[in-house]
Amino acid sequence: MGVVSQVMAAAPTAAPTGISQCKPATATTITLCWTKSTIAAVNIGNNIKSYYITNATETCTGSGSSRSFSFG
Repeated sequence: MGVVSQVMAAAPTAAPTGISQCKPATATTITLCWTKSTIAAVNIGNNIKSYYITNATETCTGSGSSRSFSFG
């Protein structure tokens, strides 16, 4: 139980923000960028290094090279 408490105490304080498509999409990829959440510098090794995205709603607008996507 002590280990669980330590991990939870060092958990990130917020969800990532500013999620957006930051590079043009290709036929097979969509590139997303975001501002990561952080925790205190004393626990810097516990900062989030990757995310698993589920149940995201994709909204597409435009066409051709002007096509864009958002996720919510």
